[in-house]
Amino acid sequence: MILDLRTCNEGMSCDEYTTLMVAGLRMPAAIRERMEQHITACSYHQSETFHYSALDIPVTEKIEQAAREIIKKYVQKCSENGCSGIIDIAKGVSLRIGCCTLFDSAFPCDQCGRLYWRNGSAVVNRQDHKAFLENGQIVHKNDNNQLV
Repeated sequence: MILDLRTCNEGMSCDEYTTLMVAGLRMPAAIRERMEQHITACSYHQSETFHYSALDIPVTEKIEQAAREIIKKYVQKCSENGCSGIIDIAKGVSLRIGCCTLFDSAFPCDQCGRLYWRNGSAVVNRQDHKAFLENGQIVHKNDNNQLV
């Protein structure tokens, strides 16, 4: 990544924002949303100083590769059969884990609603049924995609 030692981390880090801006790659909506969150909160990236300094940074293969890695970090593809959606970690839902009061975040596919943990593994219940977010509700389905 490009050396940018600013510390604003709204949506993404300053370093990630700078790298993506300089690389100029086409980005999925999830990344554009995170960049918008960042620029709204970060006075440095709103400034003319940033925009003029970014013009002086040459786009190299190393910068483009770093940008692709940032995009992969925030956007993963759904692994559900027949789905080409993406999972956006900015849109998490809270799920209870275990039998106590422990909670963790799961993230839905933007097309089919399949839920995934932050590490990329698909959410299943104790009966190994797949978890989906449908109309704001968490539902479980068997391997034939029938509600259980």
